[in-house]
Amino acid sequence: MAYNYIEVNFIVNNEFATPKFDAKSFGLEPFELIDSSATMIEVLVQAGIFPSKNQARSNWKRGVEIPHGCSEWLDIGKAKSCIYIFKPMRLFSEQDIAEWEEEIVAEKNEWRKNTMETSLRTYKAERLEIQNNGSVSTLG
Repeated sequence: MAYNYIEVNFIVNNEFATPKFDAKSFGLEPFELIDSSATMIEVLVQAGIFPSKNQARSNWKRGVEIPHGCSEWLDIGKAKSCIYIFKPMRLFSEQDIAEWEEEIVAEKNEWRKNTMETSLRTYKAERLEIQNNGSVSTLG
């Protein structure tokens, strides 16, 4: 019997999420957004690893709450599927952004400097978009 291996990336859509920036920064492309109130049971069903919440509950013994930060869940089910989840804990503070800008100025490697500038621009633009729209945008 052949098993269908599944690998899915998720980003928790909470008040700290900047999905486009987070997905690129943490290598979670492509990704699916999940609600901030979602549990691991709901994630397992959304990923298609288990067909129902009841089946997920009876098979999942690793905790129901989604931990903050980056987490990876490997070897799930018979197919040994994988789930990667990013649950942001905070926004970059003004001090974090100032330090980021100082690092860019001090960076000698042009490629790295350009990458850092692009990341900072992406982060600022997405935060501005979220502030203006009042919601987190998705990749589209």
